[in-house]
Amino acid sequence: MLTPQAVQSPKTPSIDHYTTRYGGMQTCIEILDTITKCNPVLDLLPEGHYTTRAFITDNDRVLVAERRKTLQVPKDMNLLEWAQQQNLQHSQGTDDFLTTISDPQLVIGVKTAVLTNFARRQAIRETWGQRAKHLNVQVIFLGCVPIMSDIPNEADRKRLRDAVKMERTVYRDLLTEELECEDSYRNLANKVKAFFDLAATMYLQTPYVMLADDDMYLQVDKLLRLLEDFSGKKPVYLGQSWNHIYTRKSAPVREESHQSNLPKAQYPRSELPPFAFGPHYVVSMDWARFISKNYW
Repeated sequence: MLTPQAVQSPKTPSIDHYTTRYGGMQTCIEILDTITKCNPVLDLLPEGHYTTRAFITDNDRVLVAERRKTLQVPKDMNLLEWAQQQNLQHSQGTDDFLTTISDPQLVIGVKTAVLTNFARRQAIRETWGQRAKHLNVQVIFLGCVPIMSDIPNEADRKRLRDAVKMERTVYRDLLTEELECEDSYRNLANKVKAFFDLAATMYLQTPYVMLADDDMYLQVDKLLRLLEDFSGKKPVYLGQSWNHIYTRKSAPVREESHQSNLPKAQYPRSELPPFAFGPHYVVSMDWARFISKNYW
């Protein structure tokens, strides 16, 4: 942890001193002896004088909005806006729900919220998802069935259903009812299990399966080179572990209202074993099959 004394400027300020002292470190927030959030220290600032602000916000979209304004990024299009611009009719599409690559060397399941995260899916399709196709990597968006109970107007619900259907027809990379789960954070474990089951069934010759969040930028070529080092080795389980990064053990969350609540009835121990945390991890297909068959 950085202390107030640790961030004071040296007698002769220099960017070299800064990067030597803090390069590769993390700034963390700790509440009640539990680390809740850590991010890398910025270590590539050009030399100069800076004013630093620290503030609390309940919405990280504030930070995103500030950054987008600085970079002059155009406004994202939501699902309904995109659907309104399409001239395609549903009847013109194929009945196939997924365009598959023959024997991909890696299948990536991207966890996404169907109704709200269309812009993130588009960003992936236009960037690293597009390059993945040329590297024989299958990218699938994992959506589950959208929950529309909080939308009172039937006409609005129909517009959303039609927009989702159109996205599936146009891109054929978005799973919804195929995963047989409702699209919510609390059903995330069911979504992951359903994806592993689908991957193990559809991609029998594929050696690796990856789970990723839809706000990640993935360098697929570098990942494939890394996986070459594990060729022929089983089982494989790769990712980032809190225990390794922050050199302290993780404790289960017992607060019932918390989205990551783990009741004692399910896991009575006070410490969690080392594990790769959710935003990104890779397993060999034998692990995907095991999870598919043994998930409770």
